[in-house]
Amino acid sequence: YKISWPTDVSSGSDLIARALPSIGFAKVVQQPIFGEVEGQKKLITSLSAVGIPHEDHYNDALSFFLKQFYDVSRPKGSHAGVGNPGLIVTVKGDSCIVIETVLW
Repeated sequence: YKISWPTDVSSGSDLIARALPSIGFAKVVQQPIFGEVEGQKKLITSLSAVGIPHEDHYNDALSFFLKQFYDVSRPKGSHAGVGNPGLIVTVKGDSCIVIETVLW
């Protein structure tokens, strides 16, 4: 099944409004991330006993979906007190949309 996607995205909110309905919760929870459990780095699913999905799960699901249509990067490696954007999406060759997800 091939999704047709409009290329005339005008802003980050436009992009998110178009993408979110295409990403089901199952896609979010199937994205495991590395986390720390009892002092050890482990691969954690979002349905683990230690919590529910958080922003990395949603960022990975959005990235997975949007890579079908755009060049998407997922910046990593910020340090305490300094954040980094969740996604950087390059649209129309030379424009980019930076998305910072915040989940409470």
